[in-house]
Amino acid sequence: MPRRTHRPAAANDLAAWLAAAEDDFLHALLRARPDVTAPPPSSFEVLAARLGLPQTARREANRLDLPTATVLLAAETAGALAGPVAAKDIDAALPHAGSRRPAGSKQRVTAAIDRLRERGLLWGSDDSLRMTADVGDFAARAQIVLPQDGDPTPAAVSRALAADDRSRALLARLARGTACRGEFSARVPAATREVIDAAVAAGIARLGHDGTLLYPVAAAVYQLRYDTDGADILAPPPWPGPAMGVGRRDGSAGVAAIELDHLATRILDLLGQSPLSQLRGGGVGIRELRRLAAAADTELGATVVVLETLYAAGLIFPGDGEVAEEPFSDSWAPTPAADAWSEAELPRRVAALAAAWWRMPVAPWQPEPGADQPGKTHIDVPVLAIRAEERWRPSVLETRKDALAALAQLPEDRDSTAEDFPELVRWLRPALVGGRGMPHIREIVDQARLFGLVAGWGLTAAGRAAHEFSAAADRGESDGEAARDGAGLVDALATTLAQIVPEPVSEIIVQADNTILAPGPLTAELGAEVGAIGEVESTGAATTYRLTDASLRRALDTGRTADGILATLRAASITPVPQSVEYLIADVARRHGTLRVGSATSFLRSDDQALVAELGQGPLASELGIRQIAPTVLIAHARPNHVLTQLRQAGYSPVAEDTSGQIVDLVRQRARITPDRAEDPGDARRLAAWIGVNPQSARTAVAGMRSAEQAAGVAGARGGSGRKTGVAAVTMLHDAAAAATPVAIAVVDAAGRTSSGMLLPLRVAAGRVSGIDPLTDEHREYSLSRIISVAPAP
Repeated sequence: MPRRTHRPAAANDLAAWLAAAEDDFLHALLRARPDVTAPPPSSFEVLAARLGLPQTARREANRLDLPTATVLLAAETAGALAGPVAAKDIDAALPHAGSRRPAGSKQRVTAAIDRLRERGLLWGSDDSLRMTADVGDFAARAQIVLPQDGDPTPAAVSRALAADDRSRALLARLARGTACRGEFSARVPAATREVIDAAVAAGIARLGHDGTLLYPVAAAVYQLRYDTDGADILAPPPWPGPAMGVGRRDGSAGVAAIELDHLATRILDLLGQSPLSQLRGGGVGIRELRRLAAAADTELGATVVVLETLYAAGLIFPGDGEVAEEPFSDSWAPTPAADAWSEAELPRRVAALAAAWWRMPVAPWQPEPGADQPGKTHIDVPVLAIRAEERWRPSVLETRKDALAALAQLPEDRDSTAEDFPELVRWLRPALVGGRGMPHIREIVDQARLFGLVAGWGLTAAGRAAHEFSAAADRGESDGEAARDGAGLVDALATTLAQIVPEPVSEIIVQADNTILAPGPLTAELGAEVGAIGEVESTGAATTYRLTDASLRRALDTGRTADGILATLRAASITPVPQSVEYLIADVARRHGTLRVGSATSFLRSDDQALVAELGQGPLASELGIRQIAPTVLIAHARPNHVLTQLRQAGYSPVAEDTSGQIVDLVRQRARITPDRAEDPGDARRLAAWIGVNPQSARTAVAGMRSAEQAAGVAGARGGSGRKTGVAAVTMLHDAAAAATPVAIAVVDAAGRTSSGMLLPLRVAAGRVSGIDPLTDEHREYSLSRIISVAPAP
């Protein structure tokens, strides 16, 4: 639709209105607009100038909900950029969904105007409202359609839609789509062209100048979008969606938490054994990601999200080290914090990961369909690119909150659907629906399911806890330090997850097919034992472990015995241990340790001379540099860990020993990297820059602007002509020092705070002024670069 373009109001007028506002209003404004507070504004003139910048106004408009954004655009249509308009003029410019004006609609307009004032997009009284800046093409980006001259009445639109079902169906798709227009080529089928012509003839749509774009009129858009006559476009519509029991949704969240814990633990264990190599330019490439995803037996996308989350939680970091005498460099491995994390209770482990994902200003890269297949190498930005600053965006945090806030609009016992979810997002953030916004926010919902924050298309109890905690932090209602370092969010999520995740169990079921069934999350001690002797085969509410030669051999390598393993299983199993399991354990134990590996670089010894001879003449001899030096002893040029790995892959069951003949557990050695705290996103100081303005900072900034206003008032008390800045201010200080007369000064400190007072200058030299405060007789000294203005004392 045609738009009016006018020069915004002068900043000085806005500055005077801001100076006359209450402090509480200014505190709320600064907290709502962190983009204009860095650095803190030194005066109301500076604040007004920043609010009047089109780029900041457009960025803030993108954060508006649909009712507030519609009122803002109605104000622009009414002429608020050119001069003051009344609230009633804005109301008259709004579209209406039907022929009846619903009760309470005027109050909702007033509330939206108040919200726009609090966000610094409108200013002035209800009789004299003005926009601070032009918001550009926001109407097109937000897909908001306003009435134009010549539009039919809502009642006429209703009749036209009811009379032609084909036009109604065509325009309904446009009204609920990502763009409130239809693009039709010259080769459109005759039947479709007939429907288009009928809609245009009825006055419920317009064609663009080239005849290829079809625009529904405003009344048609809102009637079809909310499917009702007489609805208030500023009031939330009744959201459709199936009923969903809260218990069922939270049950799904509990299962997701258990699966996430298994996956994160598995990935940490794999990185401890074989760290991920970095690319030369930083980050982890697709080949390493595929290797890790295959080893963890999970999808590539889930692997990427968990990796980025582990980094954000401070559990992995790149560096140099060694694993079982094998050095590695510039690779990703767990940090010591991973050991403390693994020892925590399951709800707190999952809460730490969910909170890290919620707060990290990074959108984890998502692979294209088929990227986990051979030959598919698409990747936009390397995963875990630690110094890729372009990945750190405050808008990511904002969008992640928006995704859960959209679902929070639903009652707890209702679900959305994939088809209706865009309408929830449109109501909350209309600017996100078009372009890349909607697919991106769907990705966020998919990731939230991984952390148990969303189940289906509704928030779980954990998801509501995260949303409510963030909302309280934004309002300044939570503890500031806990909100900034994430500890408060972890505590809130851990408390909620403890009520969702099933209680740990201390009983298992050992089955004849060599599997162990855990009917829930196991206690820490039993979970460690079962995890040591079995491999996870499936996860969920119940976890299945499979006993294999490799898993049992790994357990025996750690010093466990066959009798000890059987005793553990018999004590924990609620059914007798099947004979097949006993035979498997006994068979692996019988073969275990007949071959010993030590250091020469490596040596191998065995009482089985035939086995020694076989190895000395076999295919591994040349690869490992094996040479027989005695009937029961061989030496190798490879390191012990590499020899063990190659022998096991060849089907042998060796163990490592030291020079005294004692078994050495090389498998238990894990890579650990101490992170550089200056680069660690788990460090609260790194993330603090992305958290909004806290209440104390807002109060300090307002106090500084009040001080500057007071100093300006003192300077202008005698006609206003005595206030000097720049070189003139320095000259006035020299004159005051020579004449021994006091002056009024305004000063800004290193934090950007402004203060004012009196000074009797004694010396002005070397870029500094020193003197006496005539009110307190205290000595003062200031840098000349910090002095804003100087005026004669009143």
